[in-house]
Amino acid sequence: MAVSAPADSKWTASAIRDLGVRTNMPTACSILGISASSGYGLAARGQFPVNVLRVGNRMVVPVAGLLDLFGIDQKEPAEVA
Repeated sequence: MAVSAPADSKWTASAIRDLGVRTNMPTACSILGISASSGYGLAARGQFPVNVLRVGNRMVVPVAGLLDLFGIDQKEPAEVA
């Protein structure tokens, strides 16, 4: 099941972190701003911008790769007092 983009249609660092350890291809494509069909095509050619894992006939995208691609820390920064 694809996760919808946040209500304001913009993916934030926090929203991406909230996905957990992995996400599916349509959600990863939404974050990247590309169509799912383009994403599947890139993955099939080994050209998707982050690592894609094949689990049976599913494609799984580690969220850590998406965070790294955008230069986002994997952990929420500590609040400054």
